[in-house]
Amino acid sequence: MPRLMPITLHVEQEAFGATIEAVKKMRGVLKVDLNLDAPRKLNGARAPAKKFDQKAEDFILALLAGGLPMGTKVLRDHFADVGRKPGSTSSALNLLKKDALITHDDNRNWVLTKKAKDRMRWRKAAMTKKAKEKK
Repeated sequence: MPRLMPITLHVEQEAFGATIEAVKKMRGVLKVDLNLDAPRKLNGARAPAKKFDQKAEDFILALLAGGLPMGTKVLRDHFADVGRKPGSTSSALNLLKKDALITHDDNRNWVLTKKAKDRMRWRKAAMTKKAKEKK
């Protein structure tokens, strides 16, 4: 199967129909994808990154705090479920591993280290104390 190369065309609304018909008839055009609902980017500018209340590292720690070991693929799926970019999982995992907060178990799944469990216990205790003070 030949390798397809994606291209982007910006066409005036009045010429849209005629342009699509001409492109379909061109030699070598195997597939035409119309992405009419995509947000329009000007001059290749990126859309602003989504901001989350919780850092990716904290999100992973919270997922692993349940006690179940999780593989990288499962963590990526959780990232996607909440609207995070699955590709950002790897950098967060590397930071956590570098800080000795997570490690692999015998099955190559990620688990919390004792250091992470201790930090999370102290963090939870501090949050509980603040909640009681507000009442």
